[in-house]
Amino acid sequence: MEVSAAIISNGSEVLCFQKGKSKHGYLSERFEFPGGKLEPSETPEDALVRELKEELNYSVSKESMHFFKDIHYDYEDFSVDLHYFFIFDADPDYTLNEHLDAVWHPVKDLDELNWAGADLEIVKILQNDPSVIKSPEA
Repeated sequence: MEVSAAIISNGSEVLCFQKGKSKHGYLSERFEFPGGKLEPSETPEDALVRELKEELNYSVSKESMHFFKDIHYDYEDFSVDLHYFFIFDADPDYTLNEHLDAVWHPVKDLDELNWAGADLEIVKILQNDPSVIKSPEA
């Protein structure tokens, strides 16, 4: 499975989204970076624009996204290739259509949240170098 995900930052914190119930118990109510599966012939950027609109009614342009990292993660019963992008937005306008909650969290404390396995990999990377959440314009 191929997925795109957004790390939304205000320059000092990261916006973390809590998933709802999932058919995979190990993903239910875990925190994640929002996004979703790529459709056939869709680029990672196009998928993220579409998924953020569907999940959060959050409009973002491909030009406002900055590629961060690709990772591969093996869950118990499926594998996923994730494309992570930064979006720097101090005051994002979104609606929780599928998520239970959203919280701004300082990078140093991200590991306090109960993350989905694949996103926990990114949390560790962010905590090792918190300067990456600063806007490229900063």
